[in-house]
Amino acid sequence: MKKVQIIIISLVVVLTLACGTFAILYFATDTFKSDQELFYKYISQVDLKELIDLESYSNYINRTKTEGHSNNGEFRINITQGEQATNETITYTGYSDPTNQKSSSQISINRDEENLLAMNYLRNQDLYGLQFVDVINQYVVVENNNLKEFVAKLGITNTDSIPNKIENLESTSISFEEIKPVLNKYINIAIEQIPEGKYSKIESTSVSLGAEQVGADGYEVTLNMEDLKNIITSSLETAKNDQETYNFINKLNGISFEEYQSKIDEILSEMDGEINGEENTDFMTISVYKQGKDTIKVFISVLPEDSLNLEISIDKASSGLMLVGTLRDTESGQEVSMDVTKTVNSEEQEITDINIIIKENNEETGNYNINLNRTGALTSSNITNNMSFTTSVDGTDVAIELSNKTDFSLNQEIEDFTEGNYLVINDLPQDQINNLFSNLQNILSGRLQNELIISLIQQFSLSMQMQQATNEMNNSLENAIEEESALNSGTVNINGQEVPIEEYYTE
Repeated sequence: MKKVQIIIISLVVVLTLACGTFAILYFATDTFKSDQELFYKYISQVDLKELIDLESYSNYINRTKTEGHSNNGEFRINITQGEQATNETITYTGYSDPTNQKSSSQISINRDEENLLAMNYLRNQDLYGLQFVDVINQYVVVENNNLKEFVAKLGITNTDSIPNKIENLESTSISFEEIKPVLNKYINIAIEQIPEGKYSKIESTSVSLGAEQVGADGYEVTLNMEDLKNIITSSLETAKNDQETYNFINKLNGISFEEYQSKIDEILSEMDGEINGEENTDFMTISVYKQGKDTIKVFISVLPEDSLNLEISIDKASSGLMLVGTLRDTESGQEVSMDVTKTVNSEEQEITDINIIIKENNEETGNYNINLNRTGALTSSNITNNMSFTTSVDGTDVAIELSNKTDFSLNQEIEDFTEGNYLVINDLPQDQINNLFSNLQNILSGRLQNELIISLIQQFSLSMQMQQATNEMNNSLENAIEEESALNSGTVNINGQEVPIEEYYTE
């Protein structure tokens, strides 16, 4: 009996140790985990917040739509062509009061330190006005009402997609907290639709990491067009009756639930025809590379065997997280590549560099550089954003700089429109609106003396005049047709009988 007890106790100890060892091996190591589990373990180590913190920026945008704040800044354009150089600057200072739906700005356009034009902008709820200082004393105001009728006066004939009133943008803002659960829902649906056999292990290989070549291994998943169809179909079938998804879409687009469901049915009915005969064509491969237990790279290839393909690489390089994207068209020989690198010096400052290179038959034809520099945490009272853009095209150097400071600590009263200082143009007759724009065009063209701006203004004015002339011609034709129809449908009395006019002319 004692021997039996000893054996039982020994078995319990062995099983306990075995289970403990298995748990340690499973949770602390990669032993016993499937390729599918390991793929998601290592891809989850890549935090895209290191490149762009969508949640923080979403909260910041919502702050600007709900909290009073000032905006002060400068927009500079420098164009150099040979020995000729043009320097134009737009400076602005303003205050926004979202609670009372008010905002105001003072804007100045300067060239080579000479003031060309000063403007005042004022918004009071549904009234949006612009005053050209020293040009016209009154604010030229557009009211956010009866917009269909107003744009028709500007020469726009198709007004079906134009609402009578643009709803307050602040009321349709979406926070990251609203986006996150919807996003997670469809990520999980996509994962559920990928068969376990699609995942595989990457044996030891060499990969590029920034400017270096390093050794790594990892895991990958390859999806074909049939997998893509299954993911989209399952997502749409879920979305069709999902109230949370509908609420999200409705807030963005303003659509009834019946229209929303009908649109999904329409897309589902078209799914089969879209990929007929291409079900086994590879659509996407996602590869996760690691060194030891640390993820160092994620590589995504879309349509790898197609003439038009896209590659995206996320590298944990020594300089920080780096995003590289390349779009190639092998038939035309064109290639567009972009790399994004972000440097965070502290919570108070982050710098993002974006470089875009365009090639044709392996020869560089365009190079664009963008630098974003933010000082001040997105939750602070004072935030300064600086942006610069530089490029060189056909011997012309272009440099654009924007500096903007947002201050949430100020509390400022905004003036109202007063009697006699504004003119609402919505209800003006079409000819008066045309005269107003024509006069402004002549005055502003003389002030700005910029061929590009003058050309744009002239094109706008000319299109309005042409549209007006077209409308008048169409109206004349319609009237003539109506008159001819009325004449031709009449009768004449011949020898005491009523005879149709067409028969009279024939006789």
